[in-house]
Amino acid sequence: LLTGVLGNASLALAMSEPDTKVERLLREVIQAAERGADLTGKLLAYAGKTGWIKKELDLSEVARNTAERYRHSLPSRISLKLELREGLPHLSADPAMMQQLISSLLSNAVEAIGENRSGTITVRTELMSIQGVRALQTQVGEVLPGSYIVFTVADTGAGMDEAVVGRIFEPFFTTKFLGRGLGLAAVAGIVRAHNGAVMVSSALGQGSVFTVLLPV
Repeated sequence: LLTGVLGNASLALAMSEPDTKVERLLREVIQAAERGADLTGKLLAYAGKTGWIKKELDLSEVARNTAERYRHSLPSRISLKLELREGLPHLSADPAMMQQLISSLLSNAVEAIGENRSGTITVRTELMSIQGVRALQTQVGEVLPGSYIVFTVADTGAGMDEAVVGRIFEPFFTTKFLGRGLGLAAVAGIVRAHNGAVMVSSALGQGSVFTVLLPV
């Protein structure tokens, strides 16, 4: 449906006279359709309906490249620290989905710090081996015995109470005035599709730590 909207609006734009009301209206149609396509992609990611293209990849390398690109858009009052372990076992995952997961968690951390505060975001990767039954409280998925690549995003933001932590992965749930509530929902769908899990540790005034565990 959106392909039809975007395609026809683009053709009409090409035939319209420049600097006219019609041209401006068509550009607004295209912008709205593109936003709709972005939202639809996040909903599909949450539902696990996206077409996955899994490859062997180094999550530390993906995290470094994604974070460095993201660094350029960060406000100067927010510092970004990378603590990425080298030589991790390769992960069988969709590269684009891993980039979306990392970007969504970084965006969430920036919003948690807020517009008028200084803060630090720390991105970390490591290897974890879980032997036997280990009680880990997860908000998404479950952790079984085995080896996991662990991806962590910690922020020094406002933090969340227990009630909010229990709902943050629900589609359309948001504590932000202009938020859509789909960024973390997409994270949940991506993690589930890769048979992983997410743990969240947070308290009001003490920041938050999002820990993603992905099986090797």
